[in-house]
Amino acid sequence: MQTIGKSKGNDQTVAQLRGTLFRLLEVTKNARKIDTEASQLCIRNCLMAIVILLTAGHNCIPANDPLLVRVCDEMMASLQDTITQKTAIFSCRSILLYQPKNDADRALVAALLPKIVQYVATDDESGVGNSKGLMAQVLITFFATLSGESCKFSILLYSTLCTDSLQVKIAMTVFIPALLSRAAVNVDRENEHAVYRDTAARLMEMASKDPAMFKGVVVGLTAEQRTFTEEILRAGAGSSASENASAQSTAPSIALKMSF
Repeated sequence: MQTIGKSKGNDQTVAQLRGTLFRLLEVTKNARKIDTEASQLCIRNCLMAIVILLTAGHNCIPANDPLLVRVCDEMMASLQDTITQKTAIFSCRSILLYQPKNDADRALVAALLPKIVQYVATDDESGVGNSKGLMAQVLITFFATLSGESCKFSILLYSTLCTDSLQVKIAMTVFIPALLSRAAVNVDRENEHAVYRDTAARLMEMASKDPAMFKGVVVGLTAEQRTFTEEILRAGAGSSASENASAQSTAPSIALKMSF
């Protein structure tokens, strides 16, 4: 596999890579039809093998290859199962953050991102536990990498002409509403305070990259979205203030106990 990964993409190498990827996808598809502990373990192992295959070396699979779309579909399907969710989340993270990216890697990311955004923002029962929160963190971690020649592509329209500042603006325009939607639709199944606090932290991470652009994007939201954004940020700030006050209030009592 190491030899294949480091090869620069002759016909034989491409055929070997595509054949291996196809078999892994077929095994994953068939294992999903059998609801057993062994099949779930098989899916997790296949997801990890797919990530290794695509990121261990030079990905010479053509950027328009339909197998790349199938990879995205299998990643998202694995998010619907509580057993395979964590592996799928970390697999998506590895694909998004892999550097340096070539055309095939960028095409894969361009196909995967809209599906992740939809998963985070959609109100459904697939987000068991903190899976949507973890995936939101993956999006923001990827957002922090949107600079440099290796990442010059548009999230929405695959284009090597997209500048760093435009990438950041596009990402904010897409990610901010998705985070707001997640906070709005999932509070019934999750702790509202925890969701608001987590969403506020993600929004502040985005704002720290370019405060002026963040403000401009928020101003462009609907009145309802702007109000909700303010509510979330206040909730996050109130939580931080409460934690700081609690820490300060406990410090003197410890000092008194230790002062003999």
